[in-house]
Amino acid sequence: MNKCQYKLQRKRALFAISEELIVRVMCPSDMIGRVIGKGGGSIKSVRQASGARIEVDDKADRDECIISITSTESMDDMKSIAVEAVLLLQGKINDEDDDTVTIRLLVPS
Repeated sequence: MNKCQYKLQRKRALFAISEELIVRVMCPSDMIGRVIGKGGGSIKSVRQASGARIEVDDKADRDECIISITSTESMDDMKSIAVEAVLLLQGKINDEDDDTVTIRLLVPS
């Protein structure tokens, strides 16, 4: 292996590194039923369609629930599994009659 091939191989290895991505989305408590669906069917279909792990923290004493979306992502990926799941969930969170799309993300401070 010559020097150029070695450098190219190292660059490819750097881009192939996969890391866990966690996205947390806020969902109004009164809409969480649409996200989960009857018997969990709605959230299961989002998990299957996106490939992401999705957990809902729906403690009853809050106005909003936290939906955690976790995926393993790489720079080589054509699309983000987590972002795909967020987009699928967003369609369930937003009111169908409203033209405005609103999303609230939790970010570490």
